[in-house]
Amino acid sequence: YVFRTLYLGNKKFEEGQTDIKVGDEVIIYGKLMNYRNNTPETVSGKCYLYSLNGVTGGDDPGPGPSGDPNGTGTLEDPYNPAGAAAAASKLTYTDKNNYETTEDVYVKGKICKIANNGTFTEGGTYGNASFFISEDGTGDGEFYVFRTLYLGNKKFEEGQTDIKVGDEVIICGKLMNYKGNTPETEANSSYLYSLNGVTVVVEPGSGGDTPGDGSTVSWKASTDWTGVADGAETISYKSGNFTITAKKEKSSNKPTVNSGANDCRVYAKGSLTITTSGDAMTSIVFNISSQGQKRLTDITVNTGTVTKQAKGDKTVTWTGSAKSVTFTVGEKAVYGSEGESKAGQFDFSSIVIK
Repeated sequence: YVFRTLYLGNKKFEEGQTDIKVGDEVIIYGKLMNYRNNTPETVSGKCYLYSLNGVTGGDDPGPGPSGDPNGTGTLEDPYNPAGAAAAASKLTYTDKNNYETTEDVYVKGKICKIANNGTFTEGGTYGNASFFISEDGTGDGEFYVFRTLYLGNKKFEEGQTDIKVGDEVIICGKLMNYKGNTPETEANSSYLYSLNGVTVVVEPGSGGDTPGDGSTVSWKASTDWTGVADGAETISYKSGNFTITAKKEKSSNKPTVNSGANDCRVYAKGSLTITTSGDAMTSIVFNISSQGQKRLTDITVNTGTVTKQAKGDKTVTWTGSAKSVTFTVGEKAVYGSEGESKAGQFDFSSIVIK
């Protein structure tokens, strides 16, 4: 596809230059790209007719267009949108539960199109924004920033509708290649590091939601988790630097998420693993849901220490120092209105991580 090419001599088409027709032999000079990783074409406005049926314009090609992959993904040398697309396009994708991501990288560009500005994203429940960026703010060589968080790695809140086409941004987060053909940021695993030069520093270990007090990880519906709708034996949820993975393991029941109560449940002998791509975690506090308080169950960990359940407890706390912690649910309930004879289960509605 020769897309939006210029005329002979690397000049714009002018009125009367309608002499191209089917059957003409041409030589095109310019830049190539793979639009959205599935449409090889010339870069819009960055190529021209070098020769038309043997006639050339004679102009020097000049410096050529922008849009080449640049950058290394560091804050000092961020990827440009083409560089981010090139890095992400190399990643594998098997299904929504199995795909590669990069480590946290930085991408710099200008917003050229907004899918959703964040305040009322998909009903106002997720607090993220989706938009496209390019190097010059046009649609050429755009890269999809999908469900990114706001400055400081916080959720968008009502009133933060200040992103607009033309804004210069630096995005920090993970990249993926959705379905193997759409390079983009991983949902809820990136944020606006800079908006038109304004930055908000994220305190180490805070995750940005409540700086100095820990990052609160929560969800609004079972659809936020991958694997739940399919009844998978392994389900997962990602928020910022954190990934929560619940597995059936030796349990009789698969882990699940209750849409009404918005809590996650892991059954007896099942496991729950929390990992971070940021600094080591030193504290994890589970807020036990009202359903979970009916059947309190001891859990064990592979590292650090965790509080034993007691009657009236509404939280469970882990302390230690690790980038990955695995919790295993006990076989029997120890307290609760449903009785100690019941099989163990662990129900929590949110997590505060430091």
